[in-house]
Amino acid sequence: MFSEQTIFIINVAGISFMVIMLAVLAAATRMKGGAGWAAMIIVLSTLSGHISNLLRDLGSDAFLLFQYPSSFLAVLLMPALWFFARKQFDKSFRFTARSLLHTILPFVSLFTTIIYYAPMTAEQIEAEIALTKAGYENLPKVAMNTIGFALFFTYFIAIFIYVRKRNQYFKDNYSDSDYLNVRWTIKFLVSFFIIFCVVVAAIIINPRTDSWLCPILNSAGMAYLVYIVVFHSTAPFIKFARCARR
Repeated sequence: MFSEQTIFIINVAGISFMVIMLAVLAAATRMKGGAGWAAMIIVLSTLSGHISNLLRDLGSDAFLLFQYPSSFLAVLLMPALWFFARKQFDKSFRFTARSLLHTILPFVSLFTTIIYYAPMTAEQIEAEIALTKAGYENLPKVAMNTIGFALFFTYFIAIFIYVRKRNQYFKDNYSDSDYLNVRWTIKFLVSFFIIFCVVVAAIIINPRTDSWLCPILNSAGMAYLVYIVVFHSTAPFIKFARCARR
């Protein structure tokens, strides 16, 4: 659909934009209130994947340097969102040894990629890259997509059930100002769910859309995250100004 030059520009622009937005949110929030961590989840879980896809389409020998972490971090995204939601709506939440069980499937995806690519020679890897560029889905890609899609539906169902219960608890037991501190999280999770639905549908229709669609949608997600965080921060002042005019 796009030329290699266009895909290169889209990926570089998307990667640069996400890194800049992460730096902005980290500096503005000092990694407090969840916004900085939400941005960190987006960037860390997708950055290696974008770079890997970019290098794959450019035929670079450095493809595997990012493919290995991508196969792990892309699948780790959903458990990370689950812990993010838990932490946002339950300030007493702490990681335990049992939390590491959520990393089992990400490690399965990583080991599948290592076992598949590690025995290959440079010529075989080059041929494999050519096949994937032509639309062929190999074992690591199938494993990562299958596990990722399964976790997507499983974790988002769990997240929305949990958030719905905790949201009502916040409404009933906390002040309006305290509730405002978590309300933006719901908007962020809903927007991320919509983005994921689009990505899943696009990859099922045409797997090669991951080269250009994912950077665009993740950049849009980062932009929306910045917007809702800024609006959330200024909303009390806007309401105060309106009341003062009255």
